[in-house]
Amino acid sequence: RDIFGAENYFCELMDHGLDIERRVTGDLLRLAKDLNLPLVATNDLHYTHEHDAKAHEALLAIQSGSTLLEPTYDNGGSRFAFSGSGYYLKSPQEMR
Repeated sequence: RDIFGAENYFCELMDHGLDIERRVTGDLLRLAKDLNLPLVATNDLHYTHEHDAKAHEALLAIQSGSTLLEPTYDNGGSRFAFSGSGYYLKSPQEMR
């Protein structure tokens, strides 16, 4: 806080439907309260529109030398794909 200024510290919360996000939310809320940090809801975005998710998945497969037919890590395979959903630019209403 001394380096960046107290007004530049926030506690960030995300929700992409991941178990890890659900598990740490309570701890983050407690941390924010204990340290008197304002909360900010953010979204990890990797493409502009929700309907771009499949194209993004295809690009990741190409980048890693995989095909969309190969199972993802989450499904016991070796293809990288994002876990969860909603990695697009959400509207303020969607972020509420």
